[in-house]
Amino acid sequence: MAFKIVPNPTFKGKVHIHVPGEGKPAVITFVFKHKTRAQLDEFQTWAKGKPDEDVILEIAEGWDVEGLEFSRDGLTELCQNHHSAPERIVQAYWSELTGARLGN
Repeated sequence: MAFKIVPNPTFKGKVHIHVPGEGKPAVITFVFKHKTRAQLDEFQTWAKGKPDEDVILEIAEGWDVEGLEFSRDGLTELCQNHHSAPERIVQAYWSELTGARLGN
């Protein structure tokens, strides 16, 4: 694949979400929105104190969850039932966008 100066406007990323009582995390593939460095800086400032659903809707536009539409209501259901979901989604986005891997 040839290097592109201007990346695709969206990209996929896997989000690993802890499920209580399960040995392995669930994996949801999200469709994330690309942001330039300046846009990412603005996003970080904007996101402080915002509801989880607003933050996620700003960085993502789809997922592969069967039977649950990617929407504010769907995100609310995910975030209410899986406490680590918002943090894991943002971490996965950041990691995919910047090429940084969290942890060792």
